[in-house]
Amino acid sequence: MGGECCIGEVGTAKPAESNTREPASLELAQQNAALNRSIIEEAQGTIEVAKLNWASCQENPLCALPWESS
Repeated sequence: MGGECCIGEVGTAKPAESNTREPASLELAQQNAALNRSIIEEAQGTIEVAKLNWASCQENPLCALPWESS
């Protein structure tokens, strides 16, 4: 009887394992997506700051780029 019990447990453990892996994978994918969104938002903020810096730099004649200096 113990053998049947163990076989039954092993038989039911396999679907349970795959069922617990899917939500874990989904949760991980959602965490990655949230992280990617925050990275994109941060990058967009950096780009906006760079645009402002570039605009103010272009107004300043002392702010020449190294490859533009003669």
